Amino acid sequence: MRQMGTLGRAALVAIGLTSSTVMMAQSGMMAQSGVAPAGALRDASGFLSSGMLAWDHHEGAAKPLSDLITGADITGYIDTGWTFNFSKQDSGVLPGGVENVGRIFDTRHNETALHSFALDFNRATNEDSLFGYHATAIFGDDASVVNAASAVGGTGRDVFSEDDLTLTNANVQIQLPREVPGLDGTVIMVGRFETAHGAEVIHSPANDNYSRSLLFGYTIPFTHTGVMASRAIVSEGDHDMLTGRLGWVNGWDNINDNNNSGSLMAGGNFKPTEFLDFDFDFMYGAEQPQGTSPHANSDKRSLLNLVTTLHAPEDMTEGGMEFLKQLKLQLETVWGGEEGVGAAGAEQYAKWYGFASIIRFDFDLPVFGSDGADNGRWFVAVRGEWFEDPDGARTSGVGGLLANDHANMWEITGTVGFRPAKILLIRLEVRHDHAQLKDGGGNLKPYGNGGGRNSQTTIGVNVVANI
Repeated sequence: MRQMGTLGRAALVAIGLTSSTVMMAQSGMMAQSGVAPAGALRDASGFLSSGMLAWDHHEGAAKPLSDLITGADITGYIDTGWTFNFSKQDSGVLPGGVENVGRIFDTRHNETALHSFALDFNRATNEDSLFGYHATAIFGDDASVVNAASAVGGTGRDVFSEDDLTLTNANVQIQLPREVPGLDGTVIMVGRFETAHGAEVIHSPANDNYSRSLLFGYTIPFTHTGVMASRAIVSEGDHDMLTGRLGWVNGWDNINDNNNSGSLMAGGNFKPTEFLDFDFDFMYGAEQPQGTSPHANSDKRSLLNLVTTLHAPEDMTEGGMEFLKQLKLQLETVWGGEEGVGAAGAEQYAKWYGFASIIRFDFDLPVFGSDGADNGRWFVAVRGEWFEDPDGARTSGVGGLLANDHANMWEITGTVGFRPAKILLIRLEVRHDHAQLKDGGGNLKPYGNGGGRNSQTTIGVNVVANI
């Protein structure tokens, strides 16, 4: 890992001191992966007193920082891993020093990686507390990927001078009260926040598989900076059947806008039943950096993303079919397009699109016992996906791939997960990638030292500790 500079070390010490005195609350960040929280939240006021902060407790004084922290869910994790590539890539002959071609996060061969040390502070809004915030700090290799300046296709400046430190969330939230007719319950978020696009997320422990998908790495943004409003539109009791969100942001992964034109975001969630869920998102705006194109403000990028999650209906999980309760199917479809990019430059409208499917089954094995959870301590997740970049707009020279004007890629991944303790997740993974690239009509084989292969196979081990 690259050596951390002064800013990174200072921030790590500051947050590390806080985390060493505060035990973590119930983890929402890792709910999908099944990693349980380490323990109950301890009252932080004994560690961050008003005297320590040079604040007085007189009438009308501002609340100390400890009051704000105590009201938040504080979670975190340490994510480490190792990947072995049977093609034995040599980073010295590949673009960007990537050893596992086509990967965005697990890029190194036969090395132990510190993917991320993450801390998350989340104080959600509700009817009794109309103001909240969300801050997520990530240190490690994953931070260098999602930083604005280094994200796939990203051209904006990141405010962080350290590649191995970033904030994926840093926003303030305001919930409109009942006194605002027609808009009561709307939550307005201002600042930086993780994208709503995609079936997977930045935080690997919250995904079913260890390695990220091609669609997550190449087709969608990671973060946004701007304003986003969200609200439940149709509700039945405690169940929100339809929710919507609308925002205006600086663009894809940019903290500071890279031109003079922002981007529109719109989306929502439709859950007609407890076993079926649709999540849809759309984005439109200029994303090319000022100065690199005379049409930076007029050439627009579009993105449409749909994620469907399906569980077995209740009436199918009885009479010997109870195992279907532990089964989940997720489908993702992505389509994107942009003016003035790709092999033909300003004369071309580039497109990219893909499809992914993830199926997961949770279970118990008698030899290791059960932790009492409904879903069991073991799981198997299989992901298959296909991605087409017919104009080279998203893949040319990225992720160790050779410069190209057409990329056709697919992969299949099998992951076995085990939770031996509430704070620990262990995943073993096998993945096979296949790609066919073209440049000027000629075929390129992207894998192996200097090319020569159309496919590669990797194995990986991932160990995650909840802190």
